[in-house]
Amino acid sequence: MHFGGIHFFVGLFFVMVSFLLTYAYMVLFYWLVITLRRGYYQFRYSIVQNDYQLGKGPDPENVLRKPVLPFVNISLFKKFALLLLAVTLMIYAYQRIDWMGSDSRHYQAKEYWVAGQVNHAPRALLERLHLHPDNPIVRLYTWLQQQIYQRGIRYLPENDGEQAVWFNHWFIHPFSRKSLEPYGVFHKEPSPEMVAMLDQCWKSMEAIATLPIADSKMEHKALLDWPVLFSYYVVYQGYYTGPLWGAADRRLIDPLLRKKEYQMLDWLDSLSQRWLDKQMSLEIWQDKPMVASFRQHTLLYLLQDLCLSLVYFGEFSCDHPLLERLYQEYQDAMSNDPVRSSFLSWKRINPRQAELAYQISIYRGHGSTGNYLLNHVCGKTMPQELYLATRNMGILSMFDPARDVEYVYKTVLTPLLEGGKHE
Repeated sequence: MHFGGIHFFVGLFFVMVSFLLTYAYMVLFYWLVITLRRGYYQFRYSIVQNDYQLGKGPDPENVLRKPVLPFVNISLFKKFALLLLAVTLMIYAYQRIDWMGSDSRHYQAKEYWVAGQVNHAPRALLERLHLHPDNPIVRLYTWLQQQIYQRGIRYLPENDGEQAVWFNHWFIHPFSRKSLEPYGVFHKEPSPEMVAMLDQCWKSMEAIATLPIADSKMEHKALLDWPVLFSYYVVYQGYYTGPLWGAADRRLIDPLLRKKEYQMLDWLDSLSQRWLDKQMSLEIWQDKPMVASFRQHTLLYLLQDLCLSLVYFGEFSCDHPLLERLYQEYQDAMSNDPVRSSFLSWKRINPRQAELAYQISIYRGHGSTGNYLLNHVCGKTMPQELYLATRNMGILSMFDPARDVEYVYKTVLTPLLEGGKHE
């Protein structure tokens, strides 16, 4: 295990600050429980006492137990501290072993990464308990995470993509893993906050795509995290055009967003090859099929978008390579082969999420756009639904009617509708 010099002590300082913050939360939680317990006791006591005075019940002293735990419980606070310190040091030791080995790079910076991972652990726990990343309780950890990040990236080369991996993992992934928007973002209003988040997403995607990452383990992590980042970006990119509500048409006719979608499609194709080059494919398909599913979902999303935009920009034809590619992606996603359909592989681990992702990709309002062009316009026979990745749930497992697609994407499809190319 390597040692990052003076930065070891700076990192350890941050670890202790994170420890103290978590300890303070534990004590505050204890005080909250005591306060609620005493308040409930007083409430119950007043009711029982009133009944007792009216001769309708027993003496409250005989039936109610008075809370005995004090607000200042030195013995319990010491146990809190020792338990939390032990857990914190265990996480810290594990992170050092994992990230400071001989195969690592940039050891000075890694001291901050290790410390940041310790601080990230309680953040991740709170988020799994359904606290939003912008919740004030979580925000204190986020502020500390920002201090660690700003100091740590000083010791990473500017042309190394590792700093994008840090940023994505600590500041974007808490939102992207559950497709959450920041506080104060509303679908029917423009959102500078969401635009700023999308800019950070693009910056991270671009850095991972174009910059080398010297640390092989960090590159491995980047290639696993990348598909979720792509998915989050494409779902919310409509905020670049104003409110998300009604952005279906606007984003498809925006030349800059269209150019970005072509770029993302190219990056996702290169991602598959990078998985092969790094010998990650078996790990992904067997152990982390969610990663492959996010890639397949995003591929479908981008191809559906780009094929629609062909109509608006006067480039549409039924033998266009993009439509051929989209047709193949539908066949893969809807097949009974888990090597072709990552949703089937993911269903082994998380049936509910895999089914939802499949339905969104294939059937929901956006998924049905590919069927509209391929089947309704070009007369291609779509794959038969085998109900392997989804259950037979009626409308949720059926393509939307053509009239619904035409209504949502009326601006984009106007040239096609006016040209009389379909019934």
